[in-house]
Amino acid sequence: MTFQHSYKLKYLKEDNYEGKKDHYIIIECDGCPNNSDYFYRNKNCINCIFNILFEKKDDKHFDYIKFKNNENVIKSKIIKDVYNYFQNIENIKEKNKEINQYRKKSCPYKNFDCKIIDHYLKSFFEKEELYLNPIVMFKNFHKEIASIKNYIKGEKIENHRNNMICIKCLNRTNQILDQIHQDLISLKIFKDYKNFTKYHKEKKSDLLFYESYFLDNIIKKKIKNEATLKLELNETLLKRYVFGENNLFEARIYQIPQEEEKFYEYDYFFESDSERDYYNRIINNTLKKIKLLKLEDIIPLEDLLKNYVINSNKILENQYKINSNIKKRISNFIAIKKVGLEKLFPLLMDDLIEELFLDAPEGYIYINHQDFGRCRTQIGFNDLEIDKFKTFIRLYSGKRLDHTNPSIKFVMKNKYFYCRYSIDISPINVNEFSFDIRKLNKNILTIQDLLKNKTLSPEIAALLYFIILRRANITVIGETDSGKTTLINALDLITPKRFRKIYIENVTESLDQLKFEKHQFKLKVDSLSEKKKGNVIYSKTNQIRKLLHRTPDIIYLGEILTKEEAKALFHCLAAGLRGFQTIHASDIYSLTNRFIYHFNINEACLNDLDILVLMKKKMNRRIVVSLSEIQFKDQVFVKNLFKYEPKLNNWSLKNSLFKTQVVKNIRLYENLDEKKFNYILHLYSKLFRKLRAIKKLSNEELITFFNKVSYYSSFDLKTLEQRWQDWMKNLEV
Repeated sequence: MTFQHSYKLKYLKEDNYEGKKDHYIIIECDGCPNNSDYFYRNKNCINCIFNILFEKKDDKHFDYIKFKNNENVIKSKIIKDVYNYFQNIENIKEKNKEINQYRKKSCPYKNFDCKIIDHYLKSFFEKEELYLNPIVMFKNFHKEIASIKNYIKGEKIENHRNNMICIKCLNRTNQILDQIHQDLISLKIFKDYKNFTKYHKEKKSDLLFYESYFLDNIIKKKIKNEATLKLELNETLLKRYVFGENNLFEARIYQIPQEEEKFYEYDYFFESDSERDYYNRIINNTLKKIKLLKLEDIIPLEDLLKNYVINSNKILENQYKINSNIKKRISNFIAIKKVGLEKLFPLLMDDLIEELFLDAPEGYIYINHQDFGRCRTQIGFNDLEIDKFKTFIRLYSGKRLDHTNPSIKFVMKNKYFYCRYSIDISPINVNEFSFDIRKLNKNILTIQDLLKNKTLSPEIAALLYFIILRRANITVIGETDSGKTTLINALDLITPKRFRKIYIENVTESLDQLKFEKHQFKLKVDSLSEKKKGNVIYSKTNQIRKLLHRTPDIIYLGEILTKEEAKALFHCLAAGLRGFQTIHASDIYSLTNRFIYHFNINEACLNDLDILVLMKKKMNRRIVVSLSEIQFKDQVFVKNLFKYEPKLNNWSLKNSLFKTQVVKNIRLYENLDEKKFNYILHLYSKLFRKLRAIKKLSNEELITFFNKVSYYSSFDLKTLEQRWQDWMKNLEV
């Protein structure tokens, strides 16, 4: 087989993470006019790859194929698949020889022309250029063999009475062709292709298949194949939106037929552009001219990206006439690609994505989406990309990630994203590699958002706001991902401007309100996994106990994790400090059991908790299930104030709010009769109903509004009512 090509080959050995040597063939394509990072989209490049593999099919001294000027890697298992195909082609040739030898030895008509052997089979089996590309060969084989078998069928009908020798030969040839067909379809590469074409009916499905194949994204399970139905069922598109700097990315959410999970995908700005090839050429040429920065010290990711953006802009400015917006998009894409984050970066930038998961190297990322819940993707990593991601994590965490320390948890915050990374590798990870990336407070949900998506009712919001102004304590409980932190952040946002608020967190998930002129003093303490023995200075417990001497109006403690932290919390509550905290529990009773039996908290101390808010995640919606308070005299009694009623899809009032213990405590120091209390709650309920109905306010508008509400709430009710009426006149639903 021959093929016109323009490349050079070199051999390379590299140490892998197991201390062994990986052997590579390096393809240098500098002189090739088809040279591109996206070789799998060019049929000439694909044929070139197969030509190289064919030439090296007897060479057992390399594991991977790499390209000199880009980061594409062809993995060993793909090389093995192709070699199995080439071996099968040799077997096919042997079977063709068998047919010809039978004719030479046994056919009495060998001196005469045979249409089957001398024309059809010879013309097909001697076209060696068809063998080079497996899919081209596979499709042509089906076409040619169908013609041959149809001809055989016709010849058998014509000769069945006159020439049994020919009939016998035709039957034998037919059986050999059937065997060749069975051998071919048993090969993995053709199984993958057949599976792929079920869901891709495009004219260029060959190139689409090779793109998927070489990027190691062949779908191995039927359940994942179903996600590709989006390509055909455009009517199932649920949402499309742009995000990122200069709208660099576009996200699309699809319905998967008969499944609860949705399907998420993104494109860079040029992916669906009619001039995509033009932009790709610009990007590839520019990438070649930008050298990797040689850094003595680790610099922040945003500074690294900024440097590459500046260098890209200089090249684009001098060489290409493109509008400024496109130029910004291209330079940002080049920077992202240069740092090796082109697959993950868009997911980190999308503020509607709450969490990302990858369970195993051969799997795909799936996400929790703020609007659509759990979504699958077809975004996966090959071995090289996983190694690069590990290196990225090591650099920016400053920690080891190897068999001696196979788990890392750290937080990374920059102007692009704020995430908590949890990485696990072997030996603790059975599948060798996985990650869980939790997005922290990128897309802020305000109390208005929670009202609009029916997380809570205006009446519940009114009671919570009433007790916040009077500095009562609020503990939000629930299971993982039930919206606990989201709720306390939304409540924290509407606290009075005058409050001095002190925050003690393992991971900073509270919102920055200094730009709104709020008083915030924040402390970051060691997480559980990082706390050193004897180092109590930075422990959460120690800092909670010190709160008594810091004069807070409200304390924000984040998540209470340990027995020591729980004891410190109740120490503060007993001393009169109040605020917000969260804790994991499935219901109120499991919380009390955890406090009493696991944390050894005296039952009488539970009275200091004031209000307990229980949250649950229901499908893609997070809801307040109940508002309760704990009362202890001779035994623990849970008193429900509001409770969610699934049949009504609404909340019902279970007890008189005026007679709750928290309101009784407030009445000890405030002139508050039942009429006045009900009037205030009624006014606040109207306020929150109005917020639910009107268009979304900006964070600044919302905070300014509640600053005024809290200010006028400290005056007489007539003043508050008048200000409320004035505000209503200026609003539109």
